[in-house]
Amino acid sequence: MNTVFRILSLTIVLGAALPCFAQPATPSHQFQMTQKEMMEKELAGQEAIVNGWEKQASQQTNFSLCVGILGLLIGVLQSYAKPWVKVTTVVLGFCVSAITLYTHTEYPADYKTLQRSVFQARPFIRQLKNNLGTFEFDKNPQNQGVAQADFWTACGKIDLIGAQILGLASQEQPKQEPPKQQPEQKQPGTFLRIPEIETVYAQSQLSPPDWTTATTVQTDTSGTYVVGVGQNQSLMLAKTSSLDDAVAKGARWLLGSQSQSQPPARISDLVRHVADVADNWYTYDSKTAVYKYYTRLRLANELRRLNVADLVPDRSPITPMQLELPSDSAAQVANLPVILLLKHMGFAPITADLYVLSGSPASNWVVEPYTGDRGKSEQYVAHIKSSLQTCNGHHAQIDGYTVWCFKVQRKSIREEIGRKQYLGGVAADGSSLELLAVNFDYEAHSIGVEVRGVK
Repeated sequence: MNTVFRILSLTIVLGAALPCFAQPATPSHQFQMTQKEMMEKELAGQEAIVNGWEKQASQQTNFSLCVGILGLLIGVLQSYAKPWVKVTTVVLGFCVSAITLYTHTEYPADYKTLQRSVFQARPFIRQLKNNLGTFEFDKNPQNQGVAQADFWTACGKIDLIGAQILGLASQEQPKQEPPKQQPEQKQPGTFLRIPEIETVYAQSQLSPPDWTTATTVQTDTSGTYVVGVGQNQSLMLAKTSSLDDAVAKGARWLLGSQSQSQPPARISDLVRHVADVADNWYTYDSKTAVYKYYTRLRLANELRRLNVADLVPDRSPITPMQLELPSDSAAQVANLPVILLLKHMGFAPITADLYVLSGSPASNWVVEPYTGDRGKSEQYVAHIKSSLQTCNGHHAQIDGYTVWCFKVQRKSIREEIGRKQYLGGVAADGSSLELLAVNFDYEAHSIGVEVRGVK
């Protein structure tokens, strides 16, 4: 018996001591968490918070519906005088009070606030997933660092939305465009709405938001949106390039210009100061190792009331001059080898095509000043369009001339209040010139153009 006891005791001691001789696990795997794991954990937490807001909003909606139905029943029952009706009415009234008290104490905000917060937070959740995907296909530490910075910035924005729900932060934040919602699924035989929870699988390919495909300026009651695009193998440079592109587009919108030339630096600086970054997104081409970054800026619609053309500085000894151009005419800018040619404006014009010709022409094709000659205009414009098809501020070399085309818009000009349309810049005889449309007379079929010199 003693022998059996000793054997059992020895077995227990050895079993307890063996783990002491085992190789310890690597601390980095057991205790330390990689950046990617931390981000995955944070994403799961943030998504759970947003899903919780959505669930609470749905619950409150259902409670409100129940209170409404109970209120209708109480109103109907009050028309009866039977004893059991009085008891039932009291019970139903108690249920209404209990539900109302519960919803006011259990939830941090009303259902409208929670729904609005979900709409604001969903784009940031998509952005977090996109940032996290960078670690799957790009091992460049610098690009991963930029992705981490974007990730934690988006997390901070979701935290700020949560603070706004509790009334701990200001509500004056850039307005997010609500994502398109799928129709809510209803369970058969019940009026209660079951919120649909999005399932995301590891390394799933996210589709870009709809706003990334916008090629024109988008305006609604909440503001004006411009989208800039930048590409580079460096994520940081792609992001910077997209922001610069968005700022340039915003400056051209502010100036009322269709030109693709670089806007004045002072106007670009103004846009950087007043614009909000509403959204951003990027994609990655694994074949070329190139990032394509999108930045969406929001500008207040009221900014168009500014006469920003006056902010464009005149830093040249060239005296500003104005020229009045009737339809189907060409005029030379004084003391400069520059011809302004206005195409035929049509019957009730709202836009006009202005061609600017600079340089020394070849002997076989020379544009001379003329007035009111539609035949000449059509002949010259046809020759120009053989090399310059678009009218958006681009230029082309044609028979010794450098030719630009600018689109003048009637809606961008308000002569009575001094509002001018900035058209763009041109070069002539070693000088840089800027053109502004100052008048658009659709009845007389003419425009006024101001020419300024800049260094």
